Amino acid sequence: MTVGSSGIKKTAKSLLSGNMLKSVISSLVFLFCVWIGVNLSTVITTFCGSVYSYIFLFFFTLCLTIPLFFGLLRFTWRLIKDLDDKPISVFYYFSHISLYFKVLKLVFAVFFKLLPIAVILFLPVFFIWVLSQSFIFEMFDISIPLWSRNLTYALFFSRTISNFLLIFFSLKYYIAPVLFVADEKIDVREALYMSYVISKKTSLDFIFLIFSFTGWIIVSLFAFPLIFTLPYFLTAYAVHTDLAITEYNEHIEKLNEKNYPTFSVGV
Repeated sequence: MTVGSSGIKKTAKSLLSGNMLKSVISSLVFLFCVWIGVNLSTVITTFCGSVYSYIFLFFFTLCLTIPLFFGLLRFTWRLIKDLDDKPISVFYYFSHISLYFKVLKLVFAVFFKLLPIAVILFLPVFFIWVLSQSFIFEMFDISIPLWSRNLTYALFFSRTISNFLLIFFSLKYYIAPVLFVADEKIDVREALYMSYVISKKTSLDFIFLIFSFTGWIIVSLFAFPLIFTLPYFLTAYAVHTDLAITEYNEHIEKLNEKNYPTFSVGV
């Protein structure tokens, strides 16, 4: 990209300078939803056990937190396009059932595209985990080998590598959420395809952008600073993807070949 991480961050700060209050309020709505989900799952763990807690948190996140996040992202996108939305607009995807289910359709589409990759990546992890369990050897009436008890580090290492690889593969769809909120008429499959095409040349820049926020991410681990850092992160993400889409369209126009897909940035 022609604009580096520092330029994107400066642009994000400039856009937030006169809109920080409503951006903070919008982020607070989302963070409060996350806080409710986590605390309710903790209560469920106390009375019903961790399994029911995980099930509750999964459905709470899927049905409430994720649509709210897309509403927050839409608010941020419209902010960088100089559209004066109110914080209440973060509930946009709850305003109509078709919008709500379209968000879920996008989430499930990404999930099922990444699922086969995740299965392949985590097969070695599962295999190492099986070897580290004593019941496997007891099942076949075999004495437990000493080395099976020393697979903790191998399990941790393989799981870490698999997680990083899965994140790397998922980057091909990192632009899809912005394409989705930018154009209400875009089809989910089109958003995923355009993200796949555009991200081929911008994924590395996005990775550099994430690493440039390392200090802010560490500060955000204390939870409270997220009220202020989340708007900054999302605005920088929106600016980055806006530039990526614009540069892709300009590149296609220069090639002047009608068989290449383009995407017109809308609101």
